[in-house]
Amino acid sequence: MESLLLTPENNALHLRARDGISSVQINYLVLETGQPFSHYPTLVMTVIDEDNLVLWSNRLQTFYQSQNATEARIEQSFAIWDQLTITLSDTSQQPDRPDYLIRLYYTLNTESIPQ
Repeated sequence: MESLLLTPENNALHLRARDGISSVQINYLVLETGQPFSHYPTLVMTVIDEDNLVLWSNRLQTFYQSQNATEARIEQSFAIWDQLTITLSDTSQQPDRPDYLIRLYYTLNTESIPQ
């Protein structure tokens, strides 16, 4: 399992088949700010393919169990044909929104990819 720290300035993971990557599983996210996920209700994770088609998009509030949760289990898998981008964005229009530090845990070249 690998991880990447996502911030408002560095909010994407780019994966390419030419690098020997055929699939990815998004395992879970962990907040590293000390605040629970409920403090960030407008965060959205999106998966985009090489043609900028949205394959999957969901608010993070869908994936945590309690108002005090600092971990969100995603457990979504995607095949990579050419390239794939996983992004995290804040959909609120508030300029004073607190910054986030979220560690994305993912597994490359997983065996079971949905059809």
